[in-house]
Amino acid sequence: MRFFLKSLILLAIPFAFFTGAQAQDEGGNIAFHYALTPKPGHEDQFRDAMEGHMKWRAENGDSWRWNAYDVIAGYGSNQIHFRSWGHEWADMDAYQSGEFRDAANAHFQENVAEHLKKGMMTVDEDDNDISAWPTEGYYPLVNIIGHHLKNGKVRQWYDAAKAIHGALQAGGFENHYGFSWTVAGGKEPYVTLVLFAENWAGFADPDPSVYSIVVEQLGEEEAQKQFQAFSSAIKSSQSWILRHNADLSSPREE
Repeated sequence: MRFFLKSLILLAIPFAFFTGAQAQDEGGNIAFHYALTPKPGHEDQFRDAMEGHMKWRAENGDSWRWNAYDVIAGYGSNQIHFRSWGHEWADMDAYQSGEFRDAANAHFQENVAEHLKKGMMTVDEDDNDISAWPTEGYYPLVNIIGHHLKNGKVRQWYDAAKAIHGALQAGGFENHYGFSWTVAGGKEPYVTLVLFAENWAGFADPDPSVYSIVVEQLGEEEAQKQFQAFSSAIKSSQSWILRHNADLSSPREE
């Protein structure tokens, strides 16, 4: 599914937390995302400790599902990402109150913290108006493409993304993709494009291509205009591929 990476980026500029490996849950569009980096030489201990911690959470009343991901290509190859989505903002108030929060923090500090080099939390808002999230199935691989947008160009980018998305849906494009905005914890304006695959072959370009479908729906001139508007609004881009880690997810699915 390099179709977006190539069609929306490489067409006009030299060249992602993303949602999860599972199909998009119903509910709110807020996601909470942690990127954790173990200390050098502590990678195995960190993973063992996190597996124990996530199991503890599931057995001690954690009301949220957390999916874990290993970075297998791109920056931060030793990082592990944890993401919980399908929330409303108000959900965080209930989640961060009560005895579970204190007990979970204490368990983390006692068992995991000594192996942790650094961690970062962001809050993301999934943009359903320009996305085609999967509603069923399991996708163990995700390609995350993060775009830092130019100041003052967010509306230009968004209008182009909406036009391209509309053309793809009108043209019967069957592949899944999603956009999420970082709304807290990162450098804004930042938006990630998420692509889903069941295996490595799933990242191959589709036939017909994104470009050909958009041209068919909008015409050559208008399609070029929208692709150019999309790409010229981007200041810089980064790309990663992540693999779902069932052992570190909570609750663990056997």
